Amino acid sequence: MTAGRSRLFRMKQLERIAILASLFGAFSPYNTLAQRQVLLNPADHSDFWLSSLNPAAMSFCYSRLIAGTEILHAAFVPDRAFGLNEHRLHLTFPYWLPLDLAFGFDLRSFNAPIYSEIAADLLFSKKIFSRLSLGMKLGLEGRSFDRSQFNLVDPNDPLLQGKSLRRNTPNLGLGIYWSAGAFTAGASLNHLNQANLAFGAKALQPRFMALGLSYDFVFFFTEPDLER
Repeated sequence: MTAGRSRLFRMKQLERIAILASLFGAFSPYNTLAQRQVLLNPADHSDFWLSSLNPAAMSFCYSRLIAGTEILHAAFVPDRAFGLNEHRLHLTFPYWLPLDLAFGFDLRSFNAPIYSEIAADLLFSKKIFSRLSLGMKLGLEGRSFDRSQFNLVDPNDPLLQGKSLRRNTPNLGLGIYWSAGAFTAGASLNHLNQANLAFGAKALQPRFMALGLSYDFVFFFTEPDLER
């Protein structure tokens, strides 16, 4: 019974720490620095879109089919109430291939009056050990501008003379995921190849790295929990 109560005390301490950390994040002044803040945690298995950030997590997830649409800043664009929108489609199949190999597909499109973007990714994950997996992302991203929406200062700008204002670039990403009971940890690296996004000069896309640690806790304990 003493060991059970000691375990209960430790769990409650962890709960208090997690609650305080959540409150700090919710009321932190840094949250006001962005109109639309997205928190990316490559170890948060409760996030339905986790595999798009960290493909290695697919080996520890269920099969999923997720689709969604988001309207951004409704009525912000004149004469187009839903002019800013984003669409997502996400598929994961962790148990369909032999050798503990998982695969998935992620599709995202963003549309604005002057600019549009589409990205398609093939996702792969392989269990190396019972608690550890590695993942890879192979993707293609397309960005384009609508020339008719430009407010031209110089119609003879060389950049606009007979050139397509669309650019397709590859995207390579890697991920690692570790799961041990209530604890999970993950890391992901996106845009590993640093594709050139510029139409004329050279502008390399920066690499994006994310690290995360997650812990699942419960708020209520029953008497059998104290006996274990």
